[in-house]
Amino acid sequence: MLYPSVAEVVKADREQVCRWWYALRPPQNALEERVLYLIGKKFTCLGGPSDEIAKKLSKPRPPDRVQLPSRPRK
Repeated sequence: MLYPSVAEVVKADREQVCRWWYALRPPQNALEERVLYLIGKKFTCLGGPSDEIAKKLSKPRPPDRVQLPSRPRK
């Protein structure tokens, strides 16, 4: 799966953010680090996957405290 743009992350709904969170490979450059950081931040702010989304994605609901990727370098 390819990394989304920052604009796509900003516009994404909860389900799409969860899909990215579970499916994206580890970042390989600074831009991907920043995008993954934004996805992680949005994932946390939205509360992670709802039970319905977790079932749809066939993933267990993660614990309440999700480990965010480290803050990207400037």
